[in-house]
Amino acid sequence: SIYSSETTTTPRNDRDEDIDVDTEDDGEAALSAALAGAAVKGMSGLKFEDERHVDYGSGATPLFMALEEARWTDSLELLEANKKYCRTWVQSTGAHENTTFGWSVWRRLPLHEACRRQAPAWLVAALIRDYPESVTKPTHFGALPLHLAVEMGASPEVVNLLLISYWKGIVHKDNSGRTPLDIVLVISEEKTNYHDPEAVRVVEESLTRCRKAYDASVREWRKKLDTTNSKYERKLRETKDAHAKEMKIMKKKNDELEKTLKQLAFHIDLHKSEKETWDVERKSQSQEQTGLVEKLMSRQASIKDLERKLEENVERVQTLEAESEVQQEDINSLRERNFQLESDLQQLYKFQHVEILQKALAQARKDIKRFADSHQALEGMLAGQGHGMELILKNRSIVIPDTAPPPPPRSPRKQKSKQSVNNKVAAKAAADAAMKALQIGDAKEAQHHQQNGGGGGGSGGSAVAQDDASSSIHEDQLTLD
Repeated sequence: SIYSSETTTTPRNDRDEDIDVDTEDDGEAALSAALAGAAVKGMSGLKFEDERHVDYGSGATPLFMALEEARWTDSLELLEANKKYCRTWVQSTGAHENTTFGWSVWRRLPLHEACRRQAPAWLVAALIRDYPESVTKPTHFGALPLHLAVEMGASPEVVNLLLISYWKGIVHKDNSGRTPLDIVLVISEEKTNYHDPEAVRVVEESLTRCRKAYDASVREWRKKLDTTNSKYERKLRETKDAHAKEMKIMKKKNDELEKTLKQLAFHIDLHKSEKETWDVERKSQSQEQTGLVEKLMSRQASIKDLERKLEENVERVQTLEAESEVQQEDINSLRERNFQLESDLQQLYKFQHVEILQKALAQARKDIKRFADSHQALEGMLAGQGHGMELILKNRSIVIPDTAPPPPPRSPRKQKSKQSVNNKVAAKAAADAAMKALQIGDAKEAQHHQQNGGGGGGSGGSAVAQDDASSSIHEDQLTLD
């Protein structure tokens, strides 16, 4: 019988399982094994299009309707005609049944419907082949195709196909918290007429062995995982210890670097402070330089103004010197006239013309005094202007240029003298000469009277006149001095 315990399969892993079949119908078992192997091998590396969703009342696919009506051959033909049917979800909201009960709201794939309707193994294998991921898709209630197959009494071959296709389904729980083994155990205890007791026994044994194998595999993998974890924990501790040592070294280096950075930051701040101080000083120096430049420009303008005034004063000095030369010529002329007057005085004394002598002497006094006053005023004005110019140039820290004009050409009388005299000395010399000439004239007049033996009265009058002339000449000399 195909429902014997030997038809069940215990998978060794979730990807490459062997199927041991001992059944009277070798062809059907071979077909089941081949389809299962193809389905399992096709689970990896396949990419599927996005799933579609249709409403049960208005858009259910022909494949779903054929499965619902248990038309297995038509279902296979429809699947071969359109592969997309196996990826189309059919859902119901209960509206077409005019009810709001929870059981009327559902959502299933064609594989779910085939497991519910107890479809043959070859049709289930075809559905898994065209959409391998459908064995992992839960319904609206969280049930896998394996849950539905066990609960609805599907054949052991279908259950084995679902186990081989998705081994982890043995531990999957639906929304009620039931695994496929929990469901079959409840069915076995109830012993209803709806399920074949022999098929239930075979499925129970198959699920039990599969769960034991799964648990053993999990334990084995956990043991390997624990071994691996302990191994890597040991390596991790060694790595952590080495890393801790490296961290200590790095921390020490980091501390040294931080110390160096702090020192550098201190020096940088110090340099910044010095730079700010230098900038302030440079700005102050720049302002001072600007002020000095402005002062220099002002001084240069003042110097140019003073130079212009100096040139004007030099021109005035030259003019005054020219006037002084003219006055010197007048002095020389007056000196010659003085000599002439001395000569005239001598003649007057000789001829005893005292009145004429006195008039000439008075006129000479007036001329000499006028000349002395004019010369003294001129000298005072020149001295004042020269002293003022010296003070201005000294206050401005300006070196007095040598602007003395070349000596004027000398007169024939000056060439005879060994050295030149200034105006004051010349005036004094003229006065001394006049005094000397008068004294000589008086002496000669007195000698002349003694030789002639003049009367006492006349002689006395002449002596008085001479004394008056001498005193007058002395007063003129004092005035000149």
